[in-house]
Amino acid sequence: MEASAIFTTAHRKGIRAAAIYGASVNLATNEIYYDDGTKESDNQKLVQAWEDEIQIVLEAIYRFENQK
Repeated sequence: MEASAIFTTAHRKGIRAAAIYGASVNLATNEIYYDDGTKESDNQKLVQAWEDEIQIVLEAIYRFENQK
């Protein structure tokens, strides 16, 4: 939902946009990563997904900027 607003705005302004997501549910196994009674920040799989997202975005920005 948030990404659609970003993509729509970027399209209307003629600029590029991107989005990245971390999943909290594995649809193949129906495993819910925060369904163990702990708060989200204590769940290591979710925390790792957030950290991975940050690294991926930083690397993507670096590579994109160095293409110019």
